Amino acid sequence: MVAFCCWRGEGRSGKTTAALACAQAGWDYAGDDYVIANAKCRRVEPLYTSARLRIDMAAAFAELVGSASSGITDEDGDIRHELRLAGVLPEQIRGGRLAAILLPRRQGSPVPTFAPARRLDAYEALIKHTVQSLRSWHGLLSVKLADLVGCAPTLFVDTGTDPALVPPALGALLDRIGDQPASRCR
Repeated sequence: MVAFCCWRGEGRSGKTTAALACAQAGWDYAGDDYVIANAKCRRVEPLYTSARLRIDMAAAFAELVGSASSGITDEDGDIRHELRLAGVLPEQIRGGRLAAILLPRRQGSPVPTFAPARRLDAYEALIKHTVQSLRSWHGLLSVKLADLVGCAPTLFVDTGTDPALVPPALGALLDRIGDQPASRCR
């Protein structure tokens, strides 16, 4: 069974870097900014096959940038490579079982570190962004997100300074938490 982690955090907290580092290491990739999540069966499915990589991280992902870049965008000084990954990672783009919800936050660690987070932390991070993106169905969204955050362990993560260290650290975390039962899911 494929295990996926759902990432939600502020800009420049390491979400895209961590996701691309894992994809580059051969892990499956469900998305960068948005995925489809089903709390009832703990599934995550791809919605888009793209990523938006900060320009200062291009050297760490030179092969992906060289083969998947569709250009560079500049949104108020936030310069990013727009990556189209479907042609580059066709076998790796797929869904799987939700294993954890990770909330990136930079705290200056040189290596990836994990700390327990409350489900409320995940709910607050997810509801804020989801409601801003989908301007209707607030009541239904809040119930679905509450169900989702009850389905998997929630952790804070500092992804560190070296993207190559993320996949082994995340793999060790997934081994430690194992496959949590879905009994908390409605």
